[in-house]
Amino acid sequence: MSSMSPEELLTAWEDAYLGQCQTARVGRFFKGTIHNLNGVVQAFSMQSELFAMMFAKADRLLVEALEGVENEAGRAKISQTLALLQKRQKTLGQVEEKIILSQEILKNTADISQVSAEGSSLTLHTLINNIVTFFQSHMFFKHKVHKHIDVEVETLLGEKAFALSVVFANLVENSIQALEQGPQGEPRFSLRCFTRNDWIIVEVEDNGVGVPEHLRQSLFQEFVSSPPGHQGLGLYQAQKMMSEMGGEIKVTGLANPTVFTVSLPPNLAKA
Repeated sequence: MSSMSPEELLTAWEDAYLGQCQTARVGRFFKGTIHNLNGVVQAFSMQSELFAMMFAKADRLLVEALEGVENEAGRAKISQTLALLQKRQKTLGQVEEKIILSQEILKNTADISQVSAEGSSLTLHTLINNIVTFFQSHMFFKHKVHKHIDVEVETLLGEKAFALSVVFANLVENSIQALEQGPQGEPRFSLRCFTRNDWIIVEVEDNGVGVPEHLRQSLFQEFVSSPPGHQGLGLYQAQKMMSEMGGEIKVTGLANPTVFTVSLPPNLAKA
């Protein structure tokens, strides 16, 4: 940052401010979209339940009709109709599974969007899993990346939930970007959460392109970014938030794999 002129610094801050305003607008739109989608998915869920009841009743009626028909041609037609309905019942089961998955994704997304600085009843386990599920909407991350998530800690987050949602979302998004730029072999992402000497440790690991040599000393400074077109405030903001809650964030690996380690103090919700 010291190499920037006052004019460049002002422009950078203006860009960051405009970016945050845009993010806030997107966030409000996003919250409304979630609300509307919840209504749509709920309607599909109710209709699928009605269809399931209808199919079950039709199945029983056809079985009863089959028992009372002696004509072979009639029995064959009823049997064909019964088989067709049973196939559709299997399809309906798959639709119900997708509806349940959609409801889970929307709930997880809503949990994240409603986290505020005023406090939350979320646990660390739930928050991390919600964030990973949220990023499943990224097709590359969902279909191309081998993921390993191991969260052993259930501690309540209280007012730290908002800050931690920002920190972990930033780390996960950075890993996805690093993997998109070029993994070292099969794309792999790992997130581990455990305790060590009463501290909570969260490790976010990927085998993406790693941290460029020229950025390794300034990675957590403002306006430092490897992908072009980014503001370079994510890790700076994450480190600041961690420092304010008495924790720390550091890079314990720089390439193949890259590992970001977050250390959270004991009694996190009260810290």
